[in-house]
Amino acid sequence: MFSKKGALALLTATLSLAWLVGFSAARAQQTAPNPGTKSAAPTPTPTPDDEVIKVDTDVVNVLFTAQDHNRRLLTDLKQADVKILENGMQY
Repeated sequence: MFSKKGALALLTATLSLAWLVGFSAARAQQTAPNPGTKSAAPTPTPTPDDEVIKVDTDVVNVLFTAQDHNRRLLTDLKQADVKILENGMQY
């Protein structure tokens, strides 16, 4: 079916492909760095050229889900059923 030279070329190509696939899979399975660990470089201090933006607002969207004790979603809440606190104070 194949000559010795063709069989050797096919075997070489197959092994090369298997190595490349294995190498790619190994790189994909490497663990990501733990976000809890600190990086070696400290956070740079702001320079006087950095612009500070302050915004005052009266309206903020607050997205949430509510569940009962059986973890079923509550879909019929009214505004009077919800209380939002900021630093322990209701506004």
